[in-house]
Amino acid sequence: MVSGQPQLDWSEGYVHDLAYTDNFYAELAPAHLNYVAVLNGYRPRPLDQAFTYCELGCGNGQTSTVLAGANPKGRFFACDINPAHVQTARRWAEAGKVDNLTVLEASFAQMLTADVPEFDFITLHGVYSWVGGLARRAIVEFVQRKLKPGGIVYVSYNCLPGWSTVAPLQRLMTEIGPPDTMDTSARVGASVDFLKQLRDLKIGYFAANPQAPKFVERIAGQPRGYLAHEYFNRNWTLFYSTDVAREMHAAKLTYAGSATLMENHRNLLMSPDAVGLVAKQPTRERQELLKDFIINQRFRRDVFVKSTPNLPPAEAVREIDRLALGATRAVQDIVYQVKSPLGEIKFEAPVARAVAASLADGAMTIGDLAARPDLKSFPKPEVIKAAHTLLATGQVAAFATAERRPPVPPGARRFNLPSSLNKALTAAAWDNPERSTLASPIAGTGVAVGTVERGLLAAIVDQGMDRAFDTAAAEVERRGLTFTRDSKKLAGRDANRAELRQRFDRFAEKSMPLLQRLGILDVG
Repeated sequence: MVSGQPQLDWSEGYVHDLAYTDNFYAELAPAHLNYVAVLNGYRPRPLDQAFTYCELGCGNGQTSTVLAGANPKGRFFACDINPAHVQTARRWAEAGKVDNLTVLEASFAQMLTADVPEFDFITLHGVYSWVGGLARRAIVEFVQRKLKPGGIVYVSYNCLPGWSTVAPLQRLMTEIGPPDTMDTSARVGASVDFLKQLRDLKIGYFAANPQAPKFVERIAGQPRGYLAHEYFNRNWTLFYSTDVAREMHAAKLTYAGSATLMENHRNLLMSPDAVGLVAKQPTRERQELLKDFIINQRFRRDVFVKSTPNLPPAEAVREIDRLALGATRAVQDIVYQVKSPLGEIKFEAPVARAVAASLADGAMTIGDLAARPDLKSFPKPEVIKAAHTLLATGQVAAFATAERRPPVPPGARRFNLPSSLNKALTAAAWDNPERSTLASPIAGTGVAVGTVERGLLAAIVDQGMDRAFDTAAAEVERRGLTFTRDSKKLAGRDANRAELRQRFDRFAEKSMPLLQRLGILDVG
Protein backbone atom coordinates (compact mmCIF):
# COMPACT_ATOMS: atom_id res chain seq x y z
CA MET A 1 0.00 0.00 0.00
CA VAL A 2 1.10 3.54 -0.74
CA SER A 3 -0.02 6.13 1.76
CA GLY A 4 0.11 9.89 1.81
CA GLN A 5 -1.94 12.96 2.67
CA PRO A 6 -4.47 14.12 0.04
CA GLN A 7 -3.16 16.94 -2.10
CA LEU A 8 -5.18 19.85 -3.43
CA ASP A 9 -3.10 19.65 -6.61
CA TRP A 10 -2.49 15.93 -6.80
CA SER A 11 -0.70 16.30 -10.15
CA GLU A 12 1.86 18.73 -8.66
CA GLY A 13 1.58 20.85 -11.81
CA TYR A 14 2.11 17.91 -14.14
CA VAL A 15 -0.20 17.60 -17.16
CA HIS A 16 -2.90 15.06 -16.32
CA ASP A 17 -5.88 15.70 -18.59
CA LEU A 18 -4.09 14.30 -21.66
CA ALA A 19 -2.39 10.91 -21.66
CA TYR A 20 1.22 10.76 -22.77
CA THR A 21 2.16 8.90 -25.94
CA ASP A 22 2.53 5.15 -25.55
CA ASN A 23 6.16 4.23 -26.32
CA PHE A 24 8.87 1.69 -25.63
CA TYR A 25 12.37 2.93 -24.74
CA ALA A 26 15.04 0.31 -25.44
CA GLU A 27 17.72 2.23 -23.53
CA LEU A 28 16.02 1.23 -20.26
CA ALA A 29 16.61 -2.51 -20.79
CA PRO A 30 18.74 -4.15 -18.07
CA ALA A 31 21.13 -5.74 -20.60
CA HIS A 32 21.61 -2.38 -22.32
CA LEU A 33 22.42 -0.66 -19.02
CA ASN A 34 24.78 -3.48 -18.06
CA TYR A 35 26.64 -3.00 -21.33
CA VAL A 36 27.10 0.71 -20.60
CA ALA A 37 28.39 -0.14 -17.13
CA VAL A 38 30.92 -2.74 -18.32
CA LEU A 39 32.09 -0.54 -21.18
CA ASN A 40 32.96 2.16 -18.65
CA GLY A 41 34.62 0.01 -15.98
CA TYR A 42 31.74 -1.03 -13.70
CA ARG A 43 30.49 -4.48 -12.77
CA PRO A 44 27.17 -5.48 -14.37
CA ARG A 45 24.15 -6.62 -12.40
CA PRO A 46 23.54 -10.37 -12.82
CA LEU A 47 20.57 -11.18 -15.05
CA ASP A 48 20.82 -14.98 -14.85
CA GLN A 49 19.37 -14.90 -11.33
CA ALA A 50 16.65 -12.96 -9.53
CA PHE A 51 17.00 -9.17 -9.80
CA THR A 52 14.83 -6.12 -9.09
CA TYR A 53 13.95 -3.17 -11.30
CA CYS A 54 11.95 0.04 -10.81
CA GLU A 55 10.76 2.61 -13.37
CA LEU A 56 9.76 5.98 -11.91
CA GLY A 57 7.21 7.89 -13.98
CA CYS A 58 6.33 4.96 -16.23
CA GLY A 59 3.61 6.69 -18.27
CA ASN A 60 1.38 4.10 -19.94
CA GLY A 61 3.80 1.39 -18.87
CA GLN A 62 4.78 -0.05 -22.22
CA THR A 63 8.50 -0.13 -21.38
CA SER A 64 8.11 -1.78 -17.97
CA THR A 65 5.53 -4.26 -19.25
CA VAL A 66 7.67 -5.41 -22.16
CA LEU A 67 10.86 -5.55 -20.09
CA ALA A 68 9.10 -7.60 -17.40
CA GLY A 69 7.81 -9.95 -20.08
CA ALA A 70 11.29 -10.25 -21.58
CA ASN A 71 13.06 -10.81 -18.23
CA PRO A 72 11.08 -13.40 -16.23
CA LYS A 73 13.80 -13.62 -13.56
CA GLY A 74 13.37 -9.94 -12.77
CA ARG A 75 10.87 -8.50 -10.31
CA PHE A 76 9.63 -5.23 -11.80
CA PHE A 77 7.94 -2.22 -10.23
CA ALA A 78 6.67 0.90 -11.97
CA CYS A 79 4.90 4.01 -10.73
CA ASP A 80 3.08 6.98 -12.18
CA ILE A 81 1.04 9.77 -10.62
CA ASN A 82 -1.60 9.76 -13.39
CA PRO A 83 -4.46 7.29 -12.76
CA ALA A 84 -5.18 7.00 -16.50
CA HIS A 85 -1.58 5.93 -17.15
CA VAL A 86 -1.67 3.41 -14.31
CA GLN A 87 -4.95 1.99 -15.55
CA THR A 88 -3.50 1.46 -19.03
CA ALA A 89 -0.32 -0.11 -17.67
CA ARG A 90 -2.24 -2.50 -15.41
CA ARG A 91 -4.66 -3.43 -18.19
CA TRP A 92 -1.84 -4.54 -20.48
CA ALA A 93 0.00 -6.35 -17.68
CA GLU A 94 -3.19 -8.24 -16.82
CA ALA A 95 -4.00 -9.01 -20.46
CA GLY A 96 -0.49 -10.33 -20.98
CA LYS A 97 -0.36 -12.18 -17.62
CA VAL A 98 2.82 -10.31 -16.70
CA ASP A 99 2.90 -11.49 -13.10
CA ASN A 100 6.35 -10.10 -12.28
CA LEU A 101 5.27 -6.45 -12.68
CA THR A 102 3.62 -4.29 -10.01
CA VAL A 103 2.28 -0.91 -11.13
CA LEU A 104 1.74 1.68 -8.38
CA GLU A 105 -0.28 4.88 -8.55
CA ALA A 106 2.09 7.07 -6.57
CA SER A 107 4.05 10.29 -6.63
CA PHE A 108 7.80 10.22 -6.12
CA ALA A 109 7.31 11.43 -2.54
CA GLN A 110 4.79 8.63 -1.89
CA MET A 111 7.27 6.09 -3.27
CA LEU A 112 9.51 6.91 -0.31
CA THR A 113 7.06 5.07 1.97
CA ALA A 114 5.90 2.42 -0.52
CA ASP A 115 6.39 -1.24 0.32
CA VAL A 116 9.02 -2.02 -2.31
CA PRO A 117 12.37 -3.84 -2.15
CA GLU A 118 15.85 -2.51 -2.86
CA PHE A 119 16.62 -2.40 -6.56
CA ASP A 120 19.38 -3.42 -8.95
CA PHE A 121 18.07 -0.94 -11.52
CA ILE A 122 16.14 2.33 -11.18
CA THR A 123 15.15 4.20 -14.34
CA LEU A 124 13.26 7.36 -15.29
CA HIS A 125 12.89 8.64 -18.82
CA GLY A 126 12.44 12.35 -19.54
CA VAL A 127 10.42 13.12 -16.42
CA TYR A 128 13.38 14.71 -14.59
CA SER A 129 13.01 17.77 -16.83
CA TRP A 130 9.27 18.07 -16.16
CA VAL A 131 9.04 18.06 -12.36
CA GLY A 132 9.96 20.65 -9.76
CA GLY A 133 12.68 20.74 -7.14
CA LEU A 134 10.67 18.94 -4.46
CA ALA A 135 9.93 16.02 -6.77
CA ARG A 136 13.56 15.82 -7.89
CA ARG A 137 14.69 15.72 -4.29
CA ALA A 138 12.24 12.89 -3.65
CA ILE A 139 13.70 11.02 -6.64
CA VAL A 140 17.22 11.43 -5.31
CA GLU A 141 16.17 10.36 -1.82
CA PHE A 142 14.37 7.31 -3.22
CA VAL A 143 17.49 6.33 -5.16
CA GLN A 144 19.64 6.81 -2.07
CA ARG A 145 17.35 4.61 0.05
CA LYS A 146 16.34 1.96 -2.45
CA LEU A 147 19.26 1.39 -4.86
CA LYS A 148 21.50 -1.52 -3.95
CA PRO A 149 25.24 -0.92 -3.68
CA GLY A 150 26.56 -1.32 -7.21
CA GLY A 151 23.06 -0.69 -8.61
CA ILE A 152 22.50 1.16 -11.87
CA VAL A 153 20.39 4.27 -12.50
CA TYR A 154 19.18 5.65 -15.84
CA VAL A 155 17.97 9.25 -16.00
CA SER A 156 17.29 11.19 -19.20
CA TYR A 157 16.58 14.90 -19.50
CA ASN A 158 16.57 17.97 -21.72
CA CYS A 159 19.89 19.74 -21.55
CA LEU A 160 21.93 22.74 -22.55
CA PRO A 161 23.48 24.03 -24.71
CA GLY A 162 21.41 22.28 -27.42
CA TRP A 163 18.11 23.79 -26.26
CA SER A 164 19.45 27.35 -25.97
CA THR A 165 18.19 28.65 -29.33
CA VAL A 166 14.61 27.34 -29.10
CA ALA A 167 13.94 27.19 -25.33
CA PRO A 168 12.27 30.65 -25.40
CA LEU A 169 9.53 29.16 -27.57
CA GLN A 170 8.52 26.80 -24.77
CA ARG A 171 8.01 29.76 -22.45
CA LEU A 172 6.08 31.61 -25.13
CA MET A 173 3.81 28.61 -25.77
CA THR A 174 2.85 28.31 -22.11
CA GLU A 175 2.23 32.06 -21.77
CA ILE A 176 0.14 32.71 -24.88
CA GLY A 177 -2.37 29.88 -24.63
CA PRO A 178 -6.01 30.88 -24.04
CA PRO A 179 -6.30 31.96 -20.37
CA ASP A 180 -9.99 31.06 -20.08
CA THR A 181 -9.64 27.30 -20.56
CA MET A 182 -8.26 24.50 -18.44
CA ASP A 183 -8.33 22.18 -21.46
CA THR A 184 -4.67 21.38 -22.15
CA SER A 185 -5.42 20.14 -25.66
CA ALA A 186 -7.00 23.50 -26.55
CA ARG A 187 -4.06 25.37 -25.05
CA VAL A 188 -1.59 23.28 -27.03
CA GLY A 189 -3.43 23.76 -30.31
CA ALA A 190 -3.81 27.52 -29.87
CA SER A 191 -0.18 27.95 -28.84
CA VAL A 192 1.18 26.01 -31.81
CA ASP A 193 -1.04 27.97 -34.19
CA PHE A 194 0.27 31.22 -32.70
CA LEU A 195 3.89 30.13 -33.16
CA LYS A 196 3.14 29.36 -36.79
CA GLN A 197 1.76 32.87 -37.25
CA LEU A 198 4.90 34.37 -35.75
CA ARG A 199 7.08 32.19 -37.96
CA ASP A 200 5.23 33.34 -41.05
CA LEU A 201 5.70 36.98 -40.01
CA LYS A 202 9.47 36.35 -39.98
CA ILE A 203 9.95 38.27 -36.75
CA GLY A 204 13.40 39.13 -35.43
CA TYR A 205 13.64 36.13 -33.10
CA PHE A 206 13.20 33.69 -35.97
CA ALA A 207 15.65 35.60 -38.14
CA ALA A 208 18.29 35.47 -35.40
CA ASN A 209 17.68 31.76 -34.62
CA PRO A 210 17.52 29.68 -37.83
CA GLN A 211 16.62 26.54 -35.87
CA ALA A 212 13.43 28.11 -34.51
CA PRO A 213 11.32 27.84 -37.70
CA LYS A 214 12.38 24.19 -38.03
CA PHE A 215 11.31 23.61 -34.43
CA VAL A 216 7.85 25.06 -35.10
CA GLU A 217 7.49 22.95 -38.21
CA ARG A 218 8.41 19.81 -36.28
CA ILE A 219 6.07 20.30 -33.32
CA ALA A 220 3.18 21.27 -35.62
CA GLY A 221 3.05 17.66 -36.80
CA GLN A 222 3.33 16.01 -33.38
CA PRO A 223 0.44 14.61 -31.29
CA ARG A 224 -1.04 17.00 -28.75
CA GLY A 225 -0.60 14.48 -25.96
CA TYR A 226 3.13 14.41 -26.62
CA LEU A 227 3.40 18.20 -26.83
CA ALA A 228 1.40 18.67 -23.64
CA HIS A 229 3.72 16.50 -21.57
CA GLU A 230 6.87 17.68 -23.31
CA TYR A 231 6.26 21.43 -23.01
CA PHE A 232 3.22 22.33 -20.88
CA ASN A 233 4.00 21.06 -17.40
CA ARG A 234 4.18 23.78 -14.78
CA ASN A 235 7.82 22.86 -14.18
CA TRP A 236 10.09 22.70 -17.23
CA THR A 237 13.79 22.70 -16.53
CA LEU A 238 16.86 22.55 -18.73
CA PHE A 239 20.00 21.17 -17.14
CA TYR A 240 23.68 21.23 -17.78
CA SER A 241 25.10 17.75 -17.32
CA THR A 242 27.02 18.95 -14.27
CA ASP A 243 23.74 19.96 -12.58
CA VAL A 244 22.31 16.44 -12.76
CA ALA A 245 25.63 14.76 -11.87
CA ARG A 246 25.84 16.85 -8.70
CA GLU A 247 22.24 16.12 -7.73
CA MET A 248 22.83 12.39 -8.25
CA HIS A 249 26.03 12.58 -6.21
CA ALA A 250 23.80 13.19 -3.17
CA ALA A 251 22.53 9.62 -3.67
CA LYS A 252 26.13 8.31 -3.73
CA LEU A 253 26.04 7.87 -7.52
CA THR A 254 28.92 8.18 -9.96
CA TYR A 255 28.40 9.02 -13.62
CA ALA A 256 29.29 5.91 -15.65
CA GLY A 257 28.39 6.65 -19.26
CA SER A 258 25.61 7.26 -21.75
CA ALA A 259 22.75 4.97 -22.71
CA THR A 260 23.04 6.60 -26.14
CA LEU A 261 25.78 4.12 -26.97
CA MET A 262 27.58 6.21 -29.58
CA GLU A 263 28.28 8.86 -26.94
CA ASN A 264 30.60 6.46 -25.12
CA HIS A 265 32.95 6.61 -28.13
CA ARG A 266 34.24 10.15 -28.53
CA ASN A 267 36.00 9.32 -31.79
CA LEU A 268 32.56 8.78 -33.35
CA LEU A 269 31.31 12.16 -32.14
CA MET A 270 34.07 14.68 -32.72
CA SER A 271 37.36 15.42 -34.42
CA PRO A 272 40.66 14.07 -33.04
CA ASP A 273 41.61 17.58 -31.85
CA ALA A 274 38.32 17.87 -29.97
CA VAL A 275 38.80 14.41 -28.48
CA GLY A 276 42.19 15.50 -27.20
CA LEU A 277 40.78 18.70 -25.72
CA VAL A 278 38.06 16.79 -23.87
CA ALA A 279 40.59 14.27 -22.54
CA LYS A 280 42.65 17.09 -21.01
CA GLN A 281 39.82 18.13 -18.70
CA PRO A 282 40.67 17.13 -15.12
CA THR A 283 37.29 15.60 -14.14
CA ARG A 284 34.64 13.46 -15.82
CA GLU A 285 32.06 16.17 -15.11
CA ARG A 286 34.04 18.76 -17.02
CA GLN A 287 34.70 16.32 -19.84
CA GLU A 288 30.98 15.65 -20.25
CA LEU A 289 30.12 19.34 -20.11
CA LEU A 290 32.66 20.18 -22.81
CA LYS A 291 31.46 17.26 -24.93
CA ASP A 292 27.92 18.65 -24.77
CA PHE A 293 29.13 21.97 -26.13
CA ILE A 294 31.13 20.32 -28.90
CA ILE A 295 28.16 18.30 -30.18
CA ASN A 296 25.50 20.85 -29.10
CA GLN A 297 23.78 18.26 -26.93
CA ARG A 298 20.04 18.75 -26.24
CA PHE A 299 19.00 15.43 -24.66
CA ARG A 300 21.07 13.22 -22.41
CA ARG A 301 20.54 9.61 -21.35
CA ASP A 302 22.84 9.33 -18.34
CA VAL A 303 23.78 6.10 -16.59
CA PHE A 304 24.95 6.31 -12.99
CA VAL A 305 26.23 3.58 -10.66
CA LYS A 306 26.17 3.43 -6.88
CA SER A 307 29.88 2.75 -6.83
CA THR A 308 33.16 4.08 -8.11
CA PRO A 309 34.70 2.26 -11.12
CA ASN A 310 35.27 -1.26 -9.78
CA LEU A 311 36.39 -3.48 -12.66
CA PRO A 312 40.14 -4.19 -12.63
CA PRO A 313 41.55 -4.35 -16.19
CA ALA A 314 41.87 -8.15 -16.32
CA GLU A 315 38.34 -8.63 -15.02
CA ALA A 316 37.04 -6.00 -17.45
CA VAL A 317 38.43 -8.06 -20.35
CA ARG A 318 36.59 -11.12 -19.08
CA GLU A 319 33.34 -9.19 -18.65
CA ILE A 320 33.59 -7.83 -22.20
CA ASP A 321 34.10 -11.38 -23.46
CA ARG A 322 30.96 -12.47 -21.59
CA LEU A 323 28.75 -9.73 -23.04
CA ALA A 324 26.06 -11.09 -25.34
CA LEU A 325 24.96 -9.29 -28.48
CA GLY A 326 22.59 -10.11 -31.27
CA ALA A 327 20.55 -8.76 -34.15
CA THR A 328 17.00 -7.49 -33.71
CA ARG A 329 16.64 -7.07 -37.47
CA ALA A 330 17.50 -9.28 -40.42
CA VAL A 331 21.28 -9.27 -40.78
CA GLN A 332 20.99 -8.39 -44.48
CA ASP A 333 19.31 -5.12 -43.39
CA ILE A 334 22.28 -3.98 -41.31
CA VAL A 335 23.84 -0.80 -42.70
CA TYR A 336 27.45 0.29 -42.45
CA GLN A 337 27.05 4.03 -42.82
CA VAL A 338 25.28 6.15 -40.21
CA LYS A 339 25.06 9.79 -39.17
CA SER A 340 26.71 11.17 -36.07
CA PRO A 341 27.48 14.69 -34.79
CA LEU A 342 30.79 14.28 -36.64
CA GLY A 343 29.02 13.60 -39.95
CA GLU A 344 28.65 10.38 -41.94
CA ILE A 345 30.45 7.41 -40.37
CA LYS A 346 31.42 4.53 -42.63
CA PHE A 347 32.53 1.25 -41.10
CA GLU A 348 32.10 -1.17 -43.97
CA ALA A 349 35.19 -3.18 -43.11
CA PRO A 350 35.41 -6.94 -43.75
CA VAL A 351 35.61 -7.60 -40.01
CA ALA A 352 32.36 -5.68 -39.34
CA ARG A 353 30.55 -7.64 -42.05
CA ALA A 354 31.97 -10.90 -40.71
CA VAL A 355 30.79 -10.09 -37.18
CA ALA A 356 27.30 -9.26 -38.47
CA ALA A 357 27.19 -12.44 -40.55
CA SER A 358 28.11 -14.50 -37.49
CA LEU A 359 24.97 -13.19 -35.75
CA ALA A 360 22.68 -14.36 -38.55
CA ASP A 361 21.89 -17.58 -36.68
CA GLY A 362 21.43 -16.00 -33.26
CA ALA A 363 23.09 -14.22 -30.35
CA MET A 364 26.69 -14.75 -29.30
CA THR A 365 29.06 -13.49 -26.66
CA ILE A 366 31.87 -11.24 -27.82
CA GLY A 367 34.38 -13.86 -26.67
CA ASP A 368 32.69 -16.59 -28.73
CA LEU A 369 32.57 -14.27 -31.73
CA ALA A 370 36.32 -13.74 -31.63
CA ALA A 371 36.88 -17.52 -31.46
CA ARG A 372 34.75 -18.40 -34.50
CA PRO A 373 36.70 -19.95 -37.40
CA ASP A 374 35.47 -17.30 -39.85
CA LEU A 375 36.71 -14.53 -37.53
CA LYS A 376 39.95 -16.06 -36.26
CA SER A 377 41.82 -14.56 -39.21
CA PHE A 378 41.17 -11.11 -37.68
CA PRO A 379 43.06 -9.96 -34.57
CA LYS A 380 40.80 -10.19 -31.53
CA PRO A 381 41.00 -6.42 -30.79
CA GLU A 382 39.62 -5.74 -34.29
CA VAL A 383 36.71 -8.14 -33.72
CA ILE A 384 35.93 -6.49 -30.38
CA LYS A 385 36.15 -3.01 -31.92
CA ALA A 386 33.80 -4.04 -34.74
CA ALA A 387 31.31 -5.43 -32.21
CA HIS A 388 31.40 -2.18 -30.22
CA THR A 389 30.93 -0.15 -33.41
CA LEU A 390 27.91 -2.20 -34.46
CA LEU A 391 26.46 -1.70 -30.98
CA ALA A 392 27.27 2.02 -30.89
CA THR A 393 25.60 2.62 -34.24
CA GLY A 394 22.47 0.68 -33.29
CA GLN A 395 22.93 -2.10 -35.83
CA VAL A 396 22.97 -4.81 -33.16
CA ALA A 397 21.90 -4.80 -29.51
CA ALA A 398 23.19 -5.93 -26.13
CA PHE A 399 21.33 -9.15 -25.20
CA ALA A 400 20.48 -10.65 -21.84
CA THR A 401 21.68 -14.09 -22.96
CA ALA A 402 23.57 -15.72 -25.82
CA GLU A 403 21.11 -18.62 -25.94
CA ARG A 404 20.55 -19.94 -29.47
CA ARG A 405 17.35 -21.58 -30.68
CA PRO A 406 17.33 -24.29 -33.37
CA PRO A 407 16.26 -22.98 -36.80
CA VAL A 408 12.73 -23.31 -38.11
CA PRO A 409 12.31 -26.75 -39.75
CA PRO A 410 11.74 -26.59 -43.52
CA GLY A 411 8.08 -26.74 -44.38
CA ALA A 412 6.80 -25.80 -40.90
CA ARG A 413 3.18 -24.62 -41.18
CA ARG A 414 2.05 -24.16 -37.58
CA PHE A 415 3.51 -21.69 -35.08
CA ASN A 416 2.75 -20.37 -31.61
CA LEU A 417 3.66 -17.50 -29.32
CA PRO A 418 4.90 -18.88 -25.98
CA SER A 419 4.52 -15.51 -24.23
CA SER A 420 1.03 -14.49 -23.07
CA LEU A 421 2.08 -10.86 -23.41
CA ASN A 422 3.07 -11.30 -27.04
CA LYS A 423 -0.21 -13.13 -27.70
CA ALA A 424 -2.13 -10.16 -26.30
CA LEU A 425 -0.05 -7.65 -28.27
CA THR A 426 -0.50 -9.44 -31.59
CA ALA A 427 -4.20 -10.14 -31.05
CA ALA A 428 -4.76 -6.41 -30.48
CA ALA A 429 -2.50 -5.25 -33.34
CA TRP A 430 -5.11 -3.55 -35.53
CA ASP A 431 -6.79 -1.75 -32.63
CA ASN A 432 -3.61 -0.72 -30.79
CA PRO A 433 -0.96 0.35 -33.32
CA GLU A 434 1.03 2.15 -30.63
CA ARG A 435 1.80 -1.13 -28.83
CA SER A 436 4.36 -2.06 -31.44
CA THR A 437 6.95 -3.90 -29.33
CA LEU A 438 7.11 -7.62 -28.57
CA ALA A 439 9.09 -9.10 -25.67
CA SER A 440 12.15 -11.23 -26.46
CA PRO A 441 13.28 -13.49 -23.59
CA ILE A 442 16.66 -13.98 -25.29
CA ALA A 443 17.42 -10.33 -25.96
CA GLY A 444 15.86 -9.33 -22.64
CA THR A 445 14.31 -6.34 -24.36
CA GLY A 446 11.59 -5.39 -26.80
CA VAL A 447 11.63 -5.84 -30.56
CA ALA A 448 9.69 -3.46 -32.79
CA VAL A 449 7.12 -5.21 -34.97
CA GLY A 450 4.85 -3.00 -37.07
CA THR A 451 1.06 -3.06 -36.98
CA VAL A 452 0.63 -4.96 -40.24
CA GLU A 453 3.32 -7.46 -39.31
CA ARG A 454 1.73 -8.08 -35.92
CA GLY A 455 -1.59 -8.56 -37.66
CA LEU A 456 0.02 -11.09 -40.00
CA LEU A 457 1.65 -12.83 -37.04
CA ALA A 458 -1.69 -13.11 -35.26
CA ALA A 459 -3.22 -14.71 -38.36
CA ILE A 460 -0.30 -17.11 -38.77
CA VAL A 461 -0.50 -18.27 -35.15
CA ASP A 462 -4.28 -18.57 -35.25
CA GLN A 463 -4.77 -20.09 -38.71
CA GLY A 464 -1.41 -21.55 -39.76
CA MET A 465 0.58 -20.58 -42.81
CA ASP A 466 -1.90 -22.01 -45.32
CA ARG A 467 -4.85 -19.84 -44.27
CA ALA A 468 -3.10 -16.86 -42.67
CA PHE A 469 -2.88 -14.61 -45.72
CA ASP A 470 -6.58 -14.89 -46.57
CA THR A 471 -7.47 -14.28 -42.92
CA ALA A 472 -5.29 -11.16 -42.73
CA ALA A 473 -6.52 -9.89 -46.10
CA ALA A 474 -10.13 -10.24 -45.01
CA GLU A 475 -9.39 -8.30 -41.82
CA VAL A 476 -7.66 -5.50 -43.76
CA GLU A 477 -10.61 -5.28 -46.15
CA ARG A 478 -13.16 -5.37 -43.34
CA ARG A 479 -11.46 -2.41 -41.67
CA GLY A 480 -11.16 -0.47 -44.91
CA LEU A 481 -7.39 -0.21 -44.56
CA THR A 482 -5.24 0.78 -47.53
CA PHE A 483 -1.50 0.74 -48.17
CA THR A 484 0.96 3.10 -49.76
CA ARG A 485 3.84 2.40 -52.10
CA ASP A 486 6.49 4.96 -53.02
CA SER A 487 4.54 7.50 -50.93
CA LYS A 488 1.43 6.98 -53.07
CA LYS A 489 -1.82 5.59 -51.71
CA LEU A 490 -2.87 2.41 -53.47
CA ALA A 491 -6.36 2.36 -54.97
CA GLY A 492 -8.56 -0.67 -55.38
CA ARG A 493 -8.87 -4.07 -53.73
CA ASP A 494 -6.49 -5.88 -56.08
CA ALA A 495 -3.64 -3.38 -55.61
CA ASN A 496 -3.94 -3.44 -51.84
CA ARG A 497 -4.20 -7.23 -51.75
CA ALA A 498 -1.06 -7.50 -53.89
CA GLU A 499 0.81 -5.18 -51.53
CA LEU A 500 -0.29 -7.22 -48.52
CA ARG A 501 0.85 -10.39 -50.33
CA GLN A 502 4.32 -8.91 -50.80
CA ARG A 503 4.46 -7.95 -47.13
CA PHE A 504 3.29 -11.40 -46.09
CA ASP A 505 5.95 -13.15 -48.18
CA ARG A 506 8.66 -10.79 -46.92
CA PHE A 507 7.52 -11.34 -43.33
CA ALA A 508 7.60 -15.11 -43.76
CA GLU A 509 11.04 -15.05 -45.38
CA LYS A 510 12.88 -12.53 -43.20
CA SER A 511 10.98 -11.72 -40.03
CA MET A 512 9.68 -15.09 -38.88
CA PRO A 513 13.13 -16.74 -38.66
CA LEU A 514 14.35 -13.67 -36.74
CA LEU A 515 11.43 -13.79 -34.30
CA GLN A 516 12.08 -17.50 -33.78
CA ARG A 517 15.78 -16.83 -32.99
CA LEU A 518 14.67 -14.16 -30.51
CA GLY A 519 12.44 -16.62 -28.66
CA ILE A 520 9.28 -14.73 -29.63
CA LEU A 521 7.93 -17.37 -32.04
CA ASP A 522 7.94 -21.15 -31.71
CA VAL A 523 7.10 -23.96 -34.11
CA GLY A 524 4.07 -26.09 -33.34
